[in-house]
Amino acid sequence: MNAKLALRTAARLLLHGARETGRRTESPDVMAVFRAAARIEPDPAKMMAWYCDTPIAELDGSTAKALLASGRADEVLAFLREIGDERRG
Repeated sequence: MNAKLALRTAARLLLHGARETGRRTESPDVMAVFRAAARIEPDPAKMMAWYCDTPIAELDGSTAKALLASGRADEVLAFLREIGDERRG
């Protein structure tokens, strides 16, 4: 699956969850993180699992979702850029 399709699928999954809870989550920051994450992990289910459930040790052990909710999108994007640039494992 290419990154663009993965991004659309992940956005649909996130928006479906937002509709169920009544919360809107499709902010530009979320979409930017999805685009960056889709370049690294093209599988939408795995990308969403990472976004929602995987603590990022380098960022206080918080998930990407929690970090975005606290206004730290730039840090998540920098983290993903470093991975994409193969500066991290």
